[in-house]
Amino acid sequence: MKTNMSSRERLLAAIRLEETDHVPLWCLWSYDQEPFNTGDDLARLEATLALGMDDTLWLHAPWRMAPEVEVSGWTEPVAGEEYVLMHKRYQTPDGSVEHTMRSSEYLDTSGNFGILGDLNMSHATQFLIEERKDLAPLRYLLGDPDNDQMSQFRERAKAYRRAAAEKQVVLEGAYVSLGDTAAWLMGPANLIYACEDDPGFVEELMAIIWNWHERQVEILLDEKVDVILHRGWYELPDFWGVHSYRRFLKPLLKREAEMVHQAGAAFSYIMTKGIMPLLDDFLEIGVDVLWGPDPMQGEADLVALKEKLGGRMCIWGGMNAILTLGEGKPEDARAAVEEAIDILAPGGGFVLFPVDQIVAGTPWENIEAMLARWRELA
Repeated sequence: MKTNMSSRERLLAAIRLEETDHVPLWCLWSYDQEPFNTGDDLARLEATLALGMDDTLWLHAPWRMAPEVEVSGWTEPVAGEEYVLMHKRYQTPDGSVEHTMRSSEYLDTSGNFGILGDLNMSHATQFLIEERKDLAPLRYLLGDPDNDQMSQFRERAKAYRRAAAEKQVVLEGAYVSLGDTAAWLMGPANLIYACEDDPGFVEELMAIIWNWHERQVEILLDEKVDVILHRGWYELPDFWGVHSYRRFLKPLLKREAEMVHQAGAAFSYIMTKGIMPLLDDFLEIGVDVLWGPDPMQGEADLVALKEKLGGRMCIWGGMNAILTLGEGKPEDARAAVEEAIDILAPGGGFVLFPVDQIVAGTPWENIEAMLARWRELA
């Protein structure tokens, strides 16, 4: 495998659709052994680069509730059930909203849950935003960071820029979200109904989220990140439908891409399922990197993807992590690498990535098989 570029040079070249010394390989880790997890970014970086892989550093923007919000909480037992209901009330100058979650093995009874997060979707019995009167209080819940937060963030950004320069890796402003935030606040089913039954309500909701989101993006761009990584795990057509995606999300995503490009950064867009009907939309939005095409769980047609996006957009994905690496055999890993590189690598603009993460329990021999075949073919 020819190697005469740094990881930073290689990934940026792939994003710009330029020739690279070899096909980049990048992984998202939540593995069960150090350092291949999210416990220590810099330790993981050392380990992945030592394997010849590519890696990136993620910088997250701070935010907070407005200081005038008063939060109260209480728990409620449920007869005949092991779980309890945990209630939170957020009292704002423009009214209150309430949030109720049930406890589980993933969420203890302390009431330690937030405004945003994946557990909201699976554990909420009452979502924060359910009707129009909830929108005014929401403006106070998605607020700007205070001076202390910004000071700490700038110090962290300085340290990450220094590490990125020293290790020659890409610095990404990570995990900004629009549709994901809406799904966390309302729940997917409620959101689907609202898109059809009360589109004006959804437009108001998305305008509030956008005002908060825009500030998040600006904070990251001010720190000169190379890439803005927009999470769209819950922006997929399964949640929105193609029509609602184009009405409520696409115009905002286009505005975001324009902001990112004006700052000289690249716009990377996470969507791991349901991408095939939206390829033209991604081009019109101005997506530079399509992060997460998965031929198994995501049902991405790699041949059609290459035909449509080849030479126009960087494809960051191409194989599956959970089934292929997590449940398959070494020969499955090798075959997946071969297929992805054979179809997506010619002409450049491709980063091999097992979608969407290498989780705890993944057999290491499958990871080794992936690495070995990649080194042979890249």
